[in-house]
Amino acid sequence: MMIATTPKRRIAPITEQTFRYWGKSTDKQTRPRRRRTAKNTARPQSRSVQRAAQYRVDTVATASRRPFFPSRLHLVVICTATLLIGAVSAVDTYWSFKNQEILLEYEQNPVGRWLILLDGGDVALFMTAKMIGTLVVMCAIPLLYRFRPSWGLTVGISVGTFQLLLFFYLNLGQYVATM
Repeated sequence: MMIATTPKRRIAPITEQTFRYWGKSTDKQTRPRRRRTAKNTARPQSRSVQRAAQYRVDTVATASRRPFFPSRLHLVVICTATLLIGAVSAVDTYWSFKNQEILLEYEQNPVGRWLILLDGGDVALFMTAKMIGTLVVMCAIPLLYRFRPSWGLTVGISVGTFQLLLFFYLNLGQYVATM
């Protein structure tokens, strides 16, 4: 029994020339050849020196080319904010279903009141819209952090803090108002 193998190809780092030559055959390298000048006609370089020069990377990293490596603190903050948003939303959903008979009287969100009235006094439409919104936010924060880390951290911390304050308001607001 014979096992078919594919020919080995050199793996080159992604450069500007790589983008220029995407879509062409990978069997043969199609990079432009250097013209012979007086400087490089004297002695041809060995194959290993040519390969090393081909894959040499600049040691100076510029701001636009520097890869982003998230710190552990950033990841902990983003994960904590996302989990906090989900947890507070779950508690709020539980209490909304538990108190659905009196929710229309006490709901302070005008869009929530409108959705409850639209559904004939039932909270199902309101809770569905709330869950979809929560899922969108929970997915958007890590994506935003992936593409714009400073924006992702700002949004994650802001929304997480707001959710935490909302949790305290909903659960402890009556005690604070009576003091």
